[in-house]
Amino acid sequence: MKKSVIVGILTIGLSGLGMGGGDIAPVTLAPADSWGGFYIGAQAGWIRGRDNVDVSSNYGYSDRFRLKPNGGLGGLYGGYNWELSKNWLVGIEGEFNWISADDEIPTLDPSYNYKIKYKWEAAVLARVGKVLDQTYFPYILGGLTWQRIAGSWPNTVNDSAWAAEDKKTLHGWTLGAGLEMKLSKNLHVRLQYRYNHYHQADLLHDEWVGGTYFATYEKVKLHENVIQVGLSYHF
Repeated sequence: MKKSVIVGILTIGLSGLGMGGGDIAPVTLAPADSWGGFYIGAQAGWIRGRDNVDVSSNYGYSDRFRLKPNGGLGGLYGGYNWELSKNWLVGIEGEFNWISADDEIPTLDPSYNYKIKYKWEAAVLARVGKVLDQTYFPYILGGLTWQRIAGSWPNTVNDSAWAAEDKKTLHGWTLGAGLEMKLSKNLHVRLQYRYNHYHQADLLHDEWVGGTYFATYEKVKLHENVIQVGLSYHF
């Protein structure tokens, strides 16, 4: 008896679907949000440098300094990610940061200090890592970096032409690591560390005084640690 009732109920239900012209739609699962594609973001952070400066001149003066510019930076970044098998992800990225960091140190001449100032920094980076639980992306990175610096000789007594800046754009390489987290389908946040190593820059300060040419040369070797926090929009 029970078996007949169950069969009857199923028969009525299926016939009702047929009379309404309805079909049973297959059940599909929504695909997971993709990590691939273009993105753009803004970032801010902290930078600390270690600058070794060797000084020589055409009038017999020589000196050696170590400065540690320390300050903030902020800028923009953007790139593209490719999704590989087994949740591996590779990408390429470019970034540009404005920097507010400098350091100043006394010299052998009590009338002058020596000062290094950071202006801006840019980099082209490759990233590789593995997406975990479609939410977290730990990665390593590496690439090429450029930085604009300025060296000067501020006069501790009064203004002087020697305080004029000589600017150079350094180039080098960078390595680091980071962790990116998905906040929503389009918004991601990340924390990132980079070590920057730059090739030597040669700065020059010169002037004519009473018909005599005075030239001071500085060889600057620069290393940096950079920590950044970023927020990006993924298209």
